[in-house]
Amino acid sequence: MEHRHYSSKLILIFLIIFTSLILIFNLYINVIGDFSGYTELARSFINKRLYLVHTSIQEDYVLYDGKYYLHQGPTPAILLIPFVFISDLFKAPFYQSLLHVFVFLGALFICFRISKSFKYNTKDSLYLAYAFCLASVYQSISVIPISSYLSQSVGVFFVLLAIYEFLGKKRYFVIGFFSALALASRFITGLTIMFFIFEIFLNPKYRLREKFAKLASLSTPYVLMVFVLMIYNYLRFGNFLDSGYTKVTSFPTGNSLFAFSNIPMNFYYYFIKTFEVSFVENRNILISKLIPKLPFLKVVEPGTSFFVVSPIFLSVFRANFKKRIVRLSLLTILIIVTILFTYYSPGWTQVGPRYMIDVLPFLFLLLLYSIKPRQLSIKIKFVILLSSLFNFYLFLSVFL
Repeated sequence: MEHRHYSSKLILIFLIIFTSLILIFNLYINVIGDFSGYTELARSFINKRLYLVHTSIQEDYVLYDGKYYLHQGPTPAILLIPFVFISDLFKAPFYQSLLHVFVFLGALFICFRISKSFKYNTKDSLYLAYAFCLASVYQSISVIPISSYLSQSVGVFFVLLAIYEFLGKKRYFVIGFFSALALASRFITGLTIMFFIFEIFLNPKYRLREKFAKLASLSTPYVLMVFVLMIYNYLRFGNFLDSGYTKVTSFPTGNSLFAFSNIPMNFYYYFIKTFEVSFVENRNILISKLIPKLPFLKVVEPGTSFFVVSPIFLSVFRANFKKRIVRLSLLTILIIVTILFTYYSPGWTQVGPRYMIDVLPFLFLLLLYSIKPRQLSIKIKFVILLSSLFNFYLFLSVFL
């Protein structure tokens, strides 16, 4: 009983410390740097523009026909509109990092609620939510408020909402609406709607007419969003299918966005690559005679592999793959990861493969199904907490 009491206190302490760090780093980085892509896009929407007036050297943009555009999806900018509008009225700055922190807290809460729906107790649900947000590749994404990270965080937040709705009331129109907002945040993230499509068609409880009715409810908001995004693309670049990714100023000329030849490279960076061991001079005069150089772990571009920063998710291999939801989650993960493998780059300087966040909600489902009985052992809790500390250390080795 005593160790349970201490583990309850420990998770609360870690949550307070890391939530404070997320807030501090987001605000500090946004103050010393100009990460304002989405706040500027929100301001443009308010002023009935699609292009940006203000740009920053710390963000990537599309330069087209003499104007700068943000190539990431518009959902975060839409969420920021009321806040930017009010801050502009009072001539006060509004940082997009505040939305980033809110989305982080929202993801933490939704993961907690999802865990509770699996009959985990309150303490274990806190540990599992903590594992998703801070003992995984998500941690480093939540710290830096750059627009590309914000689009991923917002997209995954809406996927989590869709999953929570699916596990609860199962209103397919609402699920489709959340999936549409995820799509309008980041295209690849929006592809997770396939999980719900598979579930409708493969669920033996639904008759054929029910399946088509549920599919219609699911797809209506999603298809409408596809048309809205196509019009958005056309108004910016004169092409319904061009979102601007190949026009980004940092995009290497002559490359295609997706190619099968990229699969071996990305597989290595996603699942094999580790960190680098360096040696630094020991500054302590007495100890330096015995140990002249100290080992120092650091991450080198483009980051370390997924299971190095997310070891708790190794447990997913113990999930019961006879369950339909588990199989559908795995199928969704495999399809999206295969698409990610064909992408021209594994990601910018990062701690872990940040694009894996696109499938992290479904890996989280597998994790919840893999722990039997629905109770976390001391070993699992230790791995979760230690992993979060190690990830933060790796983050500091990369960005500071």
